[in-house]
Amino acid sequence: MKTETNSANALAVTEQTDLFRTYADVCAPRMIVGKLLKFSKGEFVLGDAGETIADDAEFTALMDELTVGWVRWEDDKVAETRMGRVIDGFAPQPRRELGDVDAAAWETAADGKARDPWQFQNYLPLQRSDGELLTFVASSRGALNAVAELCRTHSRHAKQHRNDYPVIRLRSDEYQHRVKEFGRIKFPVLSVVGWTTKTDLPEQAKPTDDPLEEYLPY
Repeated sequence: MKTETNSANALAVTEQTDLFRTYADVCAPRMIVGKLLKFSKGEFVLGDAGETIADDAEFTALMDELTVGWVRWEDDKVAETRMGRVIDGFAPQPRRELGDVDAAAWETAADGKARDPWQFQNYLPLQRSDGELLTFVASSRGALNAVAELCRTHSRHAKQHRNDYPVIRLRSDEYQHRVKEFGRIKFPVLSVVGWTTKTDLPEQAKPTDDPLEEYLPY
């Protein structure tokens, strides 16, 4: 049996595929773009494979896409997010306004202690020189401080150069904990090594809004 295809059919298939992706983005908005990057045990770790980042690797920090706010966890899964972009003027709610304040009803963590279901997080998309996208997820005090310092540096620079993004390298530093028995504590540093002019971002670097938020049950 002979099968024929033409450009019109190919176009139709492509458009249908895009409709599926659009539907997925509407029903399950994407907060993490590319691979997930986290700081763990003194190292920046990329993805499920645990790949570490070379000290000389450089990334463009996509500051306009920095998303901050609260994430509610349930059974080790994200159950709800209340997050927005800094550039849009999003202001996270105080923890006391989120509910779930009864510690007796919280889930128990691995250490046997009650775990607050709400966690404050920052999502900072980064782009390698080869175009690969990843998202640095900050939730520890050290990681949140690192993002805050980057924001301060970016803010000062942006007063004169509004169309620039910082180019950063990822490194770690350490300090002696005030409780001597805890030893030296490592923390992440997002070190600015240069600046690059903003360009149009690939679509996958832009977290999607959730137009169905008012309609979907929780």
